Amino acid sequence: MNIKEYIESGILELYVAGMLSPEENREVDLMAQQYPEINREIENIINAVNTYNASQATPPPVNTIENLKAKIYKEQTVPPSTDFNIKTGGKNVRQYSYTYYKGAFAACLAMFIISAVINFILWSNYNESKDEVTRLNAEKLIMAQDNEMLQKTLNKKNTDMAMFTDTSSMIVDLKGTQMSPDSRAMVVWNKQNKEVYLDVMNMPLPPPDKQYQLWAIAGGKPVDAGMIEMPSEAAGLHKMKVIREAEAFAITLEPKGGSVNPTLDQMYVMGAMGSK
Repeated sequence: MNIKEYIESGILELYVAGMLSPEENREVDLMAQQYPEINREIENIINAVNTYNASQATPPPVNTIENLKAKIYKEQTVPPSTDFNIKTGGKNVRQYSYTYYKGAFAACLAMFIISAVINFILWSNYNESKDEVTRLNAEKLIMAQDNEMLQKTLNKKNTDMAMFTDTSSMIVDLKGTQMSPDSRAMVVWNKQNKEVYLDVMNMPLPPPDKQYQLWAIAGGKPVDAGMIEMPSEAAGLHKMKVIREAEAFAITLEPKGGSVNPTLDQMYVMGAMGSK
């Protein structure tokens, strides 16, 4: 017996609505006794129907109820008059009228229960559909973000490749100094458009109050080429400041935000133009 399929078949809702045959009711009773999950589901359906009825039902005006009770009482107690003393199968017409009201009331009650159960099922299906739409929208957003990230990565790789393959580009290998022998970086400087790109290959993370700064050296004078963000969000080349002339490049550790002149005893890497 697949309990989940049994619960989702809809038979429990019909059971609560009183729309099953006596034999089917006995079967549901036995299943509820045997499987606690089915018993809990029946209780959940009853509670949900009661909650829905309480939120949706509008009680009729008091005078309507009183008039209906008076009418039924009158139909039961007032003796038949000569105008309505018609016999049909041994029963008075007023007795048939009372029986009609009882049957109509029972039919209305049954229809109300059926309507409540159907509304509950539709409400449950609506919530499930809404949750599914929310999940699909979330997946769509994640896919869009992933696609945007992949597109940025592809664009960056294309830019890097263009820089490396451009005949006007010069690659400068920045090697570690005595202060940090294992450090290494690479600068790509385009002689034509004067753009500078930096790739930090291996350098220690700076302290929170410090930041690496790239310098271009032209005519023996250092020129600020930009601050370096570490750790970087993406690997590969990162665009720095435009440099008109350069004979060499170096990286020093400076106070957060950079310095006007490099701190020479904090130089981590350096490389001259044409070094590879």
